[in-house]
Amino acid sequence: MSQFTDANKTLTSFNAPPTNYTQPTPDPTLDACCAREEVSKDLRMQAERKVKEGDRVFSRQRVKDNFETQLRGGFFENNICGCCNNVVGDYKSLRELKEELNEKVTIHEEEAMMSRVTETRYDSDTDSEFDYLLDEHESSTNDEAEYIASIQLQTRLQNHGYGSFLNVTNVSKYMSGSTLIHYYKDTKESAEYDVELERVAGRFKGTRFVRVEGGGRIGVFKDGGEVVGVRYGELGGKEAVEEWCERVGLEREVGGRICFEKGEGEESEDDEEECEYYDCGMEGCKKEFYHQHVGVGESRVVNDLEDLRV
Repeated sequence: MSQFTDANKTLTSFNAPPTNYTQPTPDPTLDACCAREEVSKDLRMQAERKVKEGDRVFSRQRVKDNFETQLRGGFFENNICGCCNNVVGDYKSLRELKEELNEKVTIHEEEAMMSRVTETRYDSDTDSEFDYLLDEHESSTNDEAEYIASIQLQTRLQNHGYGSFLNVTNVSKYMSGSTLIHYYKDTKESAEYDVELERVAGRFKGTRFVRVEGGGRIGVFKDGGEVVGVRYGELGGKEAVEEWCERVGLEREVGGRICFEKGEGEESEDDEEECEYYDCGMEGCKKEFYHQHVGVGESRVVNDLEDLRV
């Protein structure tokens, strides 16, 4: 009986209620002391399973881990489309600048972390790395399938330059809707502008941000036509990038029809682009991006991966 009491103590230590257990059958081939140890181990495992069944942190972490496993296993491979095939890596000057900045950030983070450890060594409220998993979210995001589908769509949008900054070899496939194109030179000056543009890209999620090798200028296009263009010297420095993006009216939210081009080898009727509508459950709704209807004629747009965390 003491073994059951010990198991319930395990539950109590995790703020879980006591429960009934399945009596393990001792192994007759073991000595009495070893058999008791095996029974205690079995009861302890039952207690841990009971704890995990009611543990919101564990269940949400499991959903997150399952998604990451599917991501590593190629779950999103079918999202690779024709225009994504011309995305290339950072150019030399940009790589070097990022490495330099990352070194500075790493040193700063280490110093800040040591400071926090010293100040909050005995503060139990700050030592859980999983606190964010306990945040309350809309009930729909608790569903694993819907969570994965929403991340899948968000990934496709980022693969097309929405909320991200792509380095491409051919900009002609990125001209639909609102597009910012940085015609970079492989210099430190261009790299500094690129770092700043990458920073602000996430704030204008309705605008594609792409860069291609050119003469050192930034252009904004609407449906294929350039509406404004500026050279570095006319912009007033990289510090003015975000203000300039605001002034020229870059789109902050994804809207209109977003078409994902089929990749090579995929079937495509009449070689037309494939347009997908997000299934939000509202009859007649033809939005392509992830959203939730809160009332008639009203919808909430999820614009940040942080909103989709479980």
